[in-house]
Amino acid sequence: MGMEIVVHRPDVSDGGRVDGQVVVDVVAFDWSGYPVHVQEGSELTFDMQKDGERWILRIHGSVEAETACHRCLATARIELPVDFYARVLARGERLPEDEDEGEDIIPRSKDGKTVDVAPRVREDLILALPTKVLCSSDCRGLCPQCGQDLNLGTCDCPTEEVDPRLAELEKLKAQLSGTDKGTGSDGGR
Repeated sequence: MGMEIVVHRPDVSDGGRVDGQVVVDVVAFDWSGYPVHVQEGSELTFDMQKDGERWILRIHGSVEAETACHRCLATARIELPVDFYARVLARGERLPEDEDEGEDIIPRSKDGKTVDVAPRVREDLILALPTKVLCSSDCRGLCPQCGQDLNLGTCDCPTEEVDPRLAELEKLKAQLSGTDKGTGSDGGR
């Protein structure tokens, strides 16, 4: 379907503005192996200013989304802001080959009457995701040995884990500690 905004507005003169709402059609996407679900029916505000045959478009607002907590895998709710400007090409205008990488350009649909902002909104949502999503700031995560959700209770797993690569050194340390104890105070002389 898409998130289409009508840009064919002959009733708006040069320099005129159009404001409105657009329903977010980006329902779900995958991010770093975690599905992100955007709350259905979320809306973003748009405003456009006519510049000759082109439009300068701004989309802004925020949406509620759910994804998995990176520590315990429980559902985490986050708010994702969206705020960008883009230039809408004039009817029949093609993307310039020497396009400025810092400028967002959104092409019109084939009939020239609408623009689909869904890909650009999706990109903004992905960029707004924090590096690590947590269900709460004090999430304790999962036990790395048995998988118990430590937010719901504790487990009986040992809390001090020895790196398996150092296990032989731990054995040697135990042997040396035992030998030192048996030698007496004179160091075995």
